[in-house]
Amino acid sequence: MEIKSRPWLIAGAAGLALLLLFGLAARVLYDRTEQRVVAKHARDHQLVTQFAAGALVHRAESFQHAAEILAARLEAAPENQWPQRLASASLPARTRVCLLRPDGTLLYPEQAEALASLSLAAAPWRGSAGPVLTNPFSDGASVERQLALLVPLRRQERIRAHLVLTFPLEALLGEPLRFGGGAEQPNLALLDEEGTVLVNTRHPEMLGRRIPAAGHACQPCHSDFALERRMLAGETGAGQLQVAQEPLALVTFAPVEVAGRRWSLSLSQPYSTIVAETHRGFRSIVFLLGFSLLVGLAAVGGFIELRARQRRAEERARMAERQAAMESRLRQSEQLASMGRMASQIAHQINTPLATLGLNVAWLEEEVKRRLGRRDLELEEVSRALAGEIERLQRVVNEYLRFGRLPQAARTRQSLRAAVEGYLAFFEPELRTRGLRLETELDADAEVELDATLFGQAFGNLVRNAIEASAENGTLRVELERHSDHVALHVHNDGPPIPAAHRPRLFEPFFTTKPNGTGLGLAYARRVVEEHGGTIDCTSAPGAGTTFTVRLPRAPARAPGEESKELLLAGAGR
Repeated sequence: MEIKSRPWLIAGAAGLALLLLFGLAARVLYDRTEQRVVAKHARDHQLVTQFAAGALVHRAESFQHAAEILAARLEAAPENQWPQRLASASLPARTRVCLLRPDGTLLYPEQAEALASLSLAAAPWRGSAGPVLTNPFSDGASVERQLALLVPLRRQERIRAHLVLTFPLEALLGEPLRFGGGAEQPNLALLDEEGTVLVNTRHPEMLGRRIPAAGHACQPCHSDFALERRMLAGETGAGQLQVAQEPLALVTFAPVEVAGRRWSLSLSQPYSTIVAETHRGFRSIVFLLGFSLLVGLAAVGGFIELRARQRRAEERARMAERQAAMESRLRQSEQLASMGRMASQIAHQINTPLATLGLNVAWLEEEVKRRLGRRDLELEEVSRALAGEIERLQRVVNEYLRFGRLPQAARTRQSLRAAVEGYLAFFEPELRTRGLRLETELDADAEVELDATLFGQAFGNLVRNAIEASAENGTLRVELERHSDHVALHVHNDGPPIPAAHRPRLFEPFFTTKPNGTGLGLAYARRVVEEHGGTIDCTSAPGAGTTFTVRLPRAPARAPGEESKELLLAGAGR
């Protein structure tokens, strides 16, 4: 009996050991898969959060635009006509308008209850020099919370009053953000610059509270306020949040720059909701494996099935990532194509009239000179000013057209040093005129694949920016630095440093600090460099000047005999 039972005991012990091993393996696999699911969910929710923040800014800008148009009409009219202008104003739906005096009194209010609430909400921003959006408030006349947009009305450089446009908070949030706050839906929260809770769909009792704050009512629920501090700093990101006995939650957040305010919008969802399907799936698999191990050979089939499912899940995850990247590139291409079409229409609608205006100005100057029988210096000065403005407008239109219609790079293998030397030759007369000294260090040569025309335009933008930023009798320095897989091109000037607040936005389209700049030069340069598979960045510090660095991948090594073949072909061509 003992001899017969021993194999069963060995088999049972082996089966139990295998069951424990498979249970441990299943737990490890589950943890890894859960981490991947959460990471992908975080990326997806980050995109949703950024889209929601952008949509909120867009809607706020539409209200601000309507208020600024009305404010401009009021500034152009006498103050005694302001009531008639307000009464006849065409406003967006569900909005109201009134005037706020510097002393805090409101003119043309509709209800007394709204007067007190609005005056209290607008008090911190009364006298602001630019448009500003207040925090939400309840005016007593509606169950909806309201927002007020204050636009200053100036007369002789003095603020005479503020135009106040009020509208429901729901109109600013919009349909995509009206979450109910249930367990299956993300929780939407909105904080202002000081940490005051403006919106919280799952915990409305938090409205009006300020976080983080030591000794606050919510302090015992939080171990720290690390995420909230990042949100108040204007960051974009994601993180984990554990509040008291609440389940661990995933939070994604993005800043909202709107009407003189910087809010932070966040979406959060419990981990249990995110991984519920994954948990149920793995629990079923573990049960299946245990049952299969107990029945013997079925364990092998269960293991193979688990591995196959894991591979399919990983392949689906990779396909989803590739699809997301392709969709992102497609959206960017569609935006640039729309800009190209818009630029074509602008060029057609503006360039032709501008050319006609230029010809007419020249004709008028000649005609007046002919009729007067002499030159009129004042008229000639006005004509030159008009011609200069027309040329400037044509240049701006052409800059937009070039940025919106960047062609695909037709790259050829060539020496970067030779290309840079050729580009710099065009700037030598301008450098001499401005009294600037050019220093070059181009010994570290390397072959790259370039579209000479496109890259020349981008490099020309960098050099021209350096020339304009250089100090009088200063030095412009161009260097090449070779690395194992790329070559770096440095364009340095010794002018004043770029303010730190401007550096993150240097390569954004339409951002410029120049009075007559279009804000497209550096953005165009970045597009061209990225089209060549490279990167561009900027460093600037007091006393050290400013350096723009372009990094381009080196061309692949030539195959054996390829260079000799090219030389023979070149000799045959001669």
